[in-house]
Amino acid sequence: MLIYGIVYLIMRLVNVNLIWGFNFLLGSLLALLTRQLLNLFGKKKIIKRELTNNFLLDRISGFMFDMMIIAGVAAIDWNQFSSMWWQLLIICTVGAVATFAYIRFVSNHIYKGYEHEGFISMFGMLTGTASNGMILLREIDPKLETPAASNMVYSGLPAIAFGGGLLLLLGYCPKGLVESIVTLAVLFVAFVIFTLILFRTKIFKRKKRNPMPPTDGDISSSDDGSAEGPDASGPQ
Repeated sequence: MLIYGIVYLIMRLVNVNLIWGFNFLLGSLLALLTRQLLNLFGKKKIIKRELTNNFLLDRISGFMFDMMIIAGVAAIDWNQFSSMWWQLLIICTVGAVATFAYIRFVSNHIYKGYEHEGFISMFGMLTGTASNGMILLREIDPKLETPAASNMVYSGLPAIAFGGGLLLLLGYCPKGLVESIVTLAVLFVAFVIFTLILFRTKIFKRKKRNPMPPTDGDISSSDDGSAEGPDASGPQ
C-alpha cells in the first residue's frame, strides 16, 4: 500500500497522461528499493523480525492480480469501439501474430532452460503491460521459480533508457499521413538496431583463428636439421 500511495502521488504531481501508462515501471523500481532497504535493516539488526515471506507475498500478489483483471475489464468503454472495431481487429490480429512469432524465436535463443516461461511473460508484457505478463507467467510458473519474473522487473529501467525517446512519437504520429510514415520508418530502424544488439554475439561472432600449417620450406629445413644433429651421425 505504501508503494501504491507513493506511485499515485508521483503520477498526480507529474500530471502527464503518457506517464500514467508506465506507472508499473515506477512501482517496480520502488518495490525493489523497498526490498533492498528491508534487507539492509535486517542485516543491521534494526528489523529483528521477518516482515515478508513467500507465502505472504504470494497471497498478496494473487489478490492484486485478481483485482487488476476485474478493474481492467470494467474500465473498457465498448461504445468507443463501435465506429472503429474492424480497424482495431486488424491491428490487434496482425500485431499479436507478429509479436508471437518474434518473441517465440527470441525466447528459444535467449531464455535457455526456461523458454516457455520467458516467452509467455514477454508476450503478455509486450501486448499489454508487465502486469499482464505476470498474470500469464503465474499460470505456468505459480511459485515464480524461474528467472522470468525477475527479468520483467529488472528490465524496466533499461526499457525506459532505450525506448523512452520513442514514446514521444505517440503524440507525433496521429497528426497526419506523413507523420505516420515517418513514425513507422523510425520504429523500423529502431527495431533493426535493437535486434542487432540483442543477437550481437551470434551475428558478429568472431571465428577462431586456425594455426597456419607449416610450409614446405619449414618441413625441409626441419628434416635437414634433424639429419645434421649429433644423434644422426651415429657413434664416433
